[in-house]
Amino acid sequence: FDNVLSDYLWARAIILTTATVATVGTGLTIPLALLSDVFIMDRSDVFTFGSVAGAILVLVGFIFVNLGGDSRLDQSGSTSVPVFEEDETVEFA
Repeated sequence: FDNVLSDYLWARAIILTTATVATVGTGLTIPLALLSDVFIMDRSDVFTFGSVAGAILVLVGFIFVNLGGDSRLDQSGSTSVPVFEEDETVEFA
């Protein structure tokens, strides 16, 4: 059941954001696993320079991907896809 739930949530994230943001977001399991090892499993031996630096780099990468913005959005935050009124006719060449 856990794989079905994670696949559903990943697919939902792609619909709500972009495929890049959703896929990079799955990489957030790395810093979350580090935190869960420390706080839930009471393992302080996981705090090495490499593990902390790796978790920080994953977080920074996720922030940079999200700062890139979405080219489909204009300055007001609404989509730039044209919306046609009911009485408009569209002619194709």
